[in-house]
Amino acid sequence: MIVIQSQYDDPTTDDVLDWLYYLDPSIKVQRLNGTQEISSLEYLLNSECEEFNILTNDSTINHNNFSSYWYRRGLLSLNSSIYKSVYAKLGLDGLLQIRIELDHLIECLNDTFNEKYNGINRASDNETNKIQNLKIAKNCGLKIPETLICTCFSSLQNFLQKYPFVISKPIRSGYLKTKDILIHTSTKQISIDTLKELKEKIKGNSFLPSLFQQYIEKKFELRIFFFEKTFYPMAIFSQQNEKTKIDFRNYDDSRPNRCVPFKLPLSIEEKLNSFVTHINMRSGSIDIIYSINNEYVFLEINPIGQFQWLDKGCNYYIDKKIASYLINNTVS
Repeated sequence: MIVIQSQYDDPTTDDVLDWLYYLDPSIKVQRLNGTQEISSLEYLLNSECEEFNILTNDSTINHNNFSSYWYRRGLLSLNSSIYKSVYAKLGLDGLLQIRIELDHLIECLNDTFNEKYNGINRASDNETNKIQNLKIAKNCGLKIPETLICTCFSSLQNFLQKYPFVISKPIRSGYLKTKDILIHTSTKQISIDTLKELKEKIKGNSFLPSLFQQYIEKKFELRIFFFEKTFYPMAIFSQQNEKTKIDFRNYDDSRPNRCVPFKLPLSIEEKLNSFVTHINMRSGSIDIIYSINNEYVFLEINPIGQFQWLDKGCNYYIDKKIASYLINNTVS
């Protein structure tokens, strides 16, 4: 049985499932959505074997019926009644401790799924370190933007004197969620003028550790999906649109960016291959800028980003390739 860990509303998973059932109508697939809860779990590890048995609200997964695995996104969670019981007895601190312990268990199981069943990606890939990745990319011969992480305005001001425009982005990609609001983090441009505005808003000389990079003017940017050391690049002509100039994710639905298939130079492919080998990742999306100086500049990697639009826009049939891999690399 092929096991796919995903979320109930992920369209990319739907596309891969369509191909799985088309290529092999008799295939058995279990899709584990993030909404499913673990009702019973047993994990046995000794010198001779490693065994597991997981019951959710609508499925049973164990080492005997497992054959291939794809971690797409999302996580299983314990039954909500357990969390409520812990919160009632131990409060928020106790609940957070239980969540930390569960995360360690899920990470261990995910690694087992990945290693034993020719898996594609792991839940721990979500925690890939943006700063560490920049260091690895540099060591693999890729050009990276000069990056500053600081906590005081004087350091940022010195950086702005060196680069009249810089961009700010989250150290860890994602979003900020509170009880009342949901803020998606994105890349913002900062200049000397906006620095003055920031000082007035923050009311002090320091702030939380924040990441800044030199702003690199680009001819276009590249979103490159890779799978099993094969790269599927798309060129995104975002530079001529003020809305998407800094971050193409600020989509302009009325005037969409032109996106076309792209052929990477062999030298860049070799460096990227070295990079993904070092970070031990089988698939993900890489962001690169092609600058006005005709240089390829590595920005970051997203292990679980959407690639459906890239796939369909460039006719790469990535969803079919993933489905074929899961069928052809099953472990009996």
